[in-house]
This record gives sequence, structure tokens and C-alpha cells, in this order.
Amino acid sequence: MIFDKYRHTRDVKDIEAALRITRESIKGAPPFHADRQRWYHSLSTMLRYQYAVKPNKDDLKEAISAQRECLKSTIASDPDRAKHIETLARLLHELYKLTSEVSDLQAAVAEAHGSVLLAMRPNPGGQRSSPSVPWLAYVSSMLLELYDRTKDERELNNSISLARWVLRLTSVKYPGLGDRIGHLIKALIVRYEDQGNEADLQEAATFISRKRKLEATNTTTTAATATATSEAEQSYCPATIEVGRVPRMG
Repeated sequence: MIFDKYRHTRDVKDIEAALRITRESIKGAPPFHADRQRWYHSLSTMLRYQYAVKPNKDDLKEAISAQRECLKSTIASDPDRAKHIETLARLLHELYKLTSEVSDLQAAVAEAHGSVLLAMRPNPGGQRSSPSVPWLAYVSSMLLELYDRTKDERELNNSISLARWVLRLTSVKYPGLGDRIGHLIKALIVRYEDQGNEADLQEAATFISRKRKLEATNTTTTAATATATSEAEQSYCPATIEVGRVPRMG
């Protein structure tokens, strides 16, 4: 494929050709064509690559539109649906970074919330899957951002709840453990300053001490193994998230 060639050459002509072919395929196909989902997913992926190299608001908006169309063509039972929603949430968050419009951040959080809950649903075999720990950490950070804009306590509470679970699922050998502890400390202090709950201050102090010990002993030198992470993630419970007034996309 031309896009695969672009990944190696990074020649702008290759990605432009790939985008043109994909757009033409979509335009010439009937509404319920079997390849519709694949084409829109490819279009979104290519535009994300292009945006990462040369940020352009129009490319980002087109990527968001393509990802929405991809989701429209994705059946509810598709195992990749939660991942497609996650991609849309990340794109909307990127748009928020450009626009600073709170509605864009609310849209990103709404999609993120949906992807977490969808990922937790039992599969046809009755087994429960789980969203990735890095994604949960990302969502927690977005929620804290949203609270800073809206001052809705639900967003802050959800951020703290997720941050606690992220730490429970993170290996003590994970290199980024200190940063994840730092995020929870920040959220707890914000809630203490806004609500005055001494329990939050005490919990923050406990994690500050833990972070200092972690830094002193230099235990975060290797990444967590995939097996350990997979086993730990099974304990994640979406019931810890307050649904409340989470904005939904129409």
C-alpha cells in the first residue's frame, strides 16, 4: 500500500496519494459497502499521521469526522469498537488543545467514558476484558483538566477514583510509577483546597511519602511485565466511576 510506503519514506507525496485514493474509494462506494469501516479507519489513521508531522486543524477535524463514520459502520459486538472510541476521544482531546473550547474537552471525556465502560463489558464467552492501564491514566488526566474548567465535583471525583485504580494496577517496577503517584497527589490536593476535606490532605501526604521513598530507592527501573499487568487489570471495576452528568455526544 502507498501508506505503508509513506511510513518508510516519509515522502509527503506518498501520503497525499494514499489519502486521495482512500477519499475516492469512500466517495464512490454505496452507503452500506462492506469496506466502509476499513476505509474510514484508514483515512483517520493517515490523517493522524499527517497531523503528527505537520499539525493542521483541518486535518484533525477530518480525522475526527472519519473516526465517527468508522464507528457508525462498526457493529456493537465488534471487539475493536472500544478501541475506535478511544481513538476518537484522543482526537477530540487534541482538538481541545488547539481550540481551548470546553465543549471539545467535554466531548473527549464523554467518548473516553464510553470506551472504558464498553471495554469492561463481558465478551460473547462471558469473560470480562479491561481497558489498558495507560488509557485509564490518560482518562484520569483528562477528567482533572475538565474539572479545572467546569468545577463539577463529579469530574474531580472520577479522576481521583481512576487514579487510585491505576496505581493498584501499576507494577512497582514500572518506570512511570512516580508520575502516576504525582497525578493522584495533585488531584487530592486540588480537592482538599476546594472542599477542605482533611482525609484528602492525609492521603496526599501518604502518597508524597511513598513517592519520595520511590525516588530515593530508585525502584522504577524496569517496565511491568505484560502478564502481571493483565492479571492486575482484572480487578478494575467501572462501578468506581460516577456516571453523573457526563456529557454525551449526539
